Amino acid sequence: MSSEIKEFHFCSDIQTNAMMKNKKTTHPYIPYLLKDIAAAHRNAKEAKLHEPKTIEEELEESERYVFNEREHTLGYYCGPKTDDFPPAEQLSDGDMKKVCKAFNTMLITWNMSVDLPKNLPVLFAYRLTVGSQTLKVK
Repeated sequence: MSSEIKEFHFCSDIQTNAMMKNKKTTHPYIPYLLKDIAAAHRNAKEAKLHEPKTIEEELEESERYVFNEREHTLGYYCGPKTDDFPPAEQLSDGDMKKVCKAFNTMLITWNMSVDLPKNLPVLFAYRLTVGSQTLKVK
């Protein structure tokens, strides 16, 4: 009889993914990721470095824009790469919301923004946010 109780107790300790999503604890990597995202904010001094210096450079940049020939991905310019983000399955909804908010705040410093529907599930918003690192810009 006691082995059955232990077995039941063992089974009740198993946490499913749904239970993990509702946990209030923060993934241990999230504070470091949020610091990296904050460090990726663009400042005015850095913005001046990437401005075209001659009319030829400005025309080249305009031509690349028109023909959709971007040089680099967003991750190249702003820092955190797609691999720096933990898989969504390891994060709670709260963690994913924190990362999305911090990332969108950082994008604003780069004169960019992400406009997602308010009723979009957090999982999709997180995956879109992380995936935006591979977009070609400039």
